[in-house]
Amino acid sequence: MKNLTLGIFGGTFNPIHLGHEAMIDAFLKAIAPDKMLVIPNAQPPHKEISHLATEEDRLTMLELALADRACHIDRRELLRSGKSYTFETLRSLREEYPKDRFVLLVGADSLLSFEKWVHFEEILNQTELAVFERGGISGGEDEPLRKEAKRLEEKYGAKISLIEARIPSVSSTIVRQRAAAGMDLSDLVSPLVGEYLKKKNLYLDPTEMTRQKNAYGISLPDAENLAKKVLSPKRAYHSLCVAKMAGQLAEAAGTDPVLAAIAGCLHDLYREESAESILQKADKYGIVTVDLFSLPEALLHSKAGSRLLQKEYQICQTICDAVDSHTEGAADMSLLSEILFVSDAVSEDRTYADAPFARELAKKDLHAATAYIFDYMTETLGVRMTENSKNGAAFYARSRAK
Repeated sequence: MKNLTLGIFGGTFNPIHLGHEAMIDAFLKAIAPDKMLVIPNAQPPHKEISHLATEEDRLTMLELALADRACHIDRRELLRSGKSYTFETLRSLREEYPKDRFVLLVGADSLLSFEKWVHFEEILNQTELAVFERGGISGGEDEPLRKEAKRLEEKYGAKISLIEARIPSVSSTIVRQRAAAGMDLSDLVSPLVGEYLKKKNLYLDPTEMTRQKNAYGISLPDAENLAKKVLSPKRAYHSLCVAKMAGQLAEAAGTDPVLAAIAGCLHDLYREESAESILQKADKYGIVTVDLFSLPEALLHSKAGSRLLQKEYQICQTICDAVDSHTEGAADMSLLSEILFVSDAVSEDRTYADAPFARELAKKDLHAATAYIFDYMTETLGVRMTENSKNGAAFYARSRAK
């Protein structure tokens, strides 16, 4: 009977994310182990983790993420409890697989500090290492990793494979931070894991929810639920897509992604109401002005809606101002207003011919995307420009030319 190659990947997986999944996929392709063990630990020995999900939740998320992969989730470290040391796990595995080849998957940071691991020489005697950085090992920035691998091989007889792979720059810490604020996680975790996190409210921070309600008038989860309650499924889906894009553009611009995401959720809250219904509500709250009656119906949900959001739901003025201009734009918009204007045009549910180009442009240069959208509205769609739109188009055209 031939000896097996056993792949081993341990971690807290709090939670498992797309970076972990990419590492496993790259490992399976490069090493082709006969058996792949993914081993969640009870408690990492090298750091204290706040907001550690229960063992049951972490196991469930692992099962959801790895269901379609040839992996076995091994619970021995959870059953052992306490701090999880790799040398102990390898000793346990060696009793079961006395003659088989072990290959342990570790991150680049772990290799660079490997001599700090407890009984690291015993580990190197028991297993080979497979290592890659999240960005791959093809660039000069990975030279320290190559040098350290060679040094460990020469000094301790270690066997180290460097795997060239492009791994998403994701960490469990970032996932927990986003989840704490109720932010979209679709670019960080697999869909099933994201659904599970949301369903169980894992990592959601009550203190942060209170802060959001005090600062913005509503929390992000409540804004999402409000959109789903008030709007049709199709319109609600669009609003959540805009919220996702607005959060991403806000992060790229170095401004508040939660504020932007809430604006995205609420921007079309009155989009499906009739003009008569909107004007009746405006009259009820004493905000009817002559300009509302002269507005085209296509603009009423933004112009009157921005005022109604404040009266009906006590939404903060900053969000209301952004909602006011999201349909037609304006000159010299605030950063949030510009983000919402662009996000509404380039959200992932938009399928017009130029949408992919405009979407990528927005991620690289927000002002250029704004100018491009104004051009597209007039030249391609033939939209009849309002005075605000004309002023906005002229302003951002000048901005792009500078």
